[in-house]
Amino acid sequence: MSTNFDNKILPLVNSFQPISLETMDKVSFLKRRDTKYVLPISKLAPILETLQDDYFILFIKESGIQNYRTIYYDTKALDMYFQHHNGWRKRYKIRTRHYLNSDEFFTEVKIKNNKGITSKKRLQGVHLEYADQELTAQFIPKYSPFELNELEASVSNSFSRITLINKQIPERLTIDFNLSFTNQRENVTQNHSHLCILETKRNQKEKNRKLALLLKENSVFPMGFSKYAIGLSMLDRTLKNNRFKTRIQQLKKQQIIN
Repeated sequence: MSTNFDNKILPLVNSFQPISLETMDKVSFLKRRDTKYVLPISKLAPILETLQDDYFILFIKESGIQNYRTIYYDTKALDMYFQHHNGWRKRYKIRTRHYLNSDEFFTEVKIKNNKGITSKKRLQGVHLEYADQELTAQFIPKYSPFELNELEASVSNSFSRITLINKQIPERLTIDFNLSFTNQRENVTQNHSHLCILETKRNQKEKNRKLALLLKENSVFPMGFSKYAIGLSMLDRTLKNNRFKTRIQQLKKQQIIN
């Protein structure tokens, strides 16, 4: 992180009232409705400043900024990428996520249904590449239409995350920045230091109009951004990416991505 980032963001992060991982788990929605926003990192400080009274912040090992590394898996034909690209309403992602601050692993099947609701099935302490093959060979087809032996590492990413918990309604707000994407097949990496992804995670009934108004006032509007699908399309220009092309060009024009 840059010195400018440290000077502006870290004091704001440290000014939030902290919450523990154990307490946060009470609003750890494994079935939820997600809304994403993409913004330049330069807009983050005034937004954080306005949110301080309404949210707790997750602290792990005395830090309000957590670091993640995720590996996404797909078939050789990239079926899950094309599910997203071709606009399938029901689609899947399979990944292993490493929470670096707490040194925890989860292998996850992420499912988005035809009503836009996201759910996750998880194996704690399991890395897909090093796990008990019998365990993961049962887990993957139980929750997806794929078999373990079809899958190979496709894209990995690393990022830093601020996690905020609303004090009044069951809502989590994650803010991802410091993003880097790597094509696991080609070993090509891109870093996007200006990119910031804000995502609300809530149940179906709750709406946060106050947050929506704040973001609108800062010219930040909902925009889909799959770290897997768009990350892969940015890394591999040979892939069909018609569905994502306008979005990528818009972010490049705003100098949010390279």
